[in-house]
Order: sequence, then structure tokens, then C-alpha cells
Amino acid sequence: MSTWGRDPDAPPALVLVAEEHHAALVEALRPRLLAAAARKLEPEQCACMREAVRAALDGGATLVAGGHADSQGLWQPTLFLHPPTDSSLLGARPLPAPLLAVYRTRADRPARRILDLIDDACPPHLHHLP
Repeated sequence: MSTWGRDPDAPPALVLVAEEHHAALVEALRPRLLAAAARKLEPEQCACMREAVRAALDGGATLVAGGHADSQGLWQPTLFLHPPTDSSLLGARPLPAPLLAVYRTRADRPARRILDLIDDACPPHLHHLP
């Protein structure tokens, strides 16, 4: 994954992964996202992303990779674990930078519950890994 081919107006990508595969997936994704090309953002876009990242962290999400811009305004692709389902990261307003959110699922807590909580106004690109 040398480039992030995501449309900047697309919703974030979500991955639902079974609990027993969660750690291995995150371990594999982190270096790949850190090696991915950063996207140039305008100052107001950087401010929008900083606000969304801060709100997700305040809501209990774990930031694994990215989540910041360098001095040139290049925003690294961002990997979050379990961002709040009402987070602005997953809201109706598309974000200007690449975002991947990973949710751990358990057999006794269906993944559908997570999806039902996410804002229907901006359906994410969904990937479900058993």
C-alpha cells in the first residue's frame, strides 16, 4: 500500500474484525499506513482533522497511526481503533484525509450493532473480516 487511493470526499473505511484476529490485523496495518503517502491539506482542512481526531480521542478511541500533519500540511493516513460511533470522524461531513477505523467484534455482540449506531447520513466503506 504505497498510496492511499481513497476519494477525499468518500466516507472513512471501517473494518470489523473478529476478536481473535484483531491484534494481528492492527499489527499488520500500522506499518503499512505509516508508510503510505501523506495527503496535502489546506490549513482549514488540517484544523478540521485535528478537531475530529481530538473529539475521537476524548470519546475513548485509540489512535494507532497518523492523526497529525507535518509542518508542510501533509496529513498521514490515520488508523483508529474503536472510535465512538457518534464521532465526527464517522459523521455526515466527509473528512479531507484518509481514515481507517477498526472495530473488534465478538460472537456475543454482533457487528450489526456497531453499524446500526453509525450515522446513516454517511455510510462508510465496510470491510468485515471473520
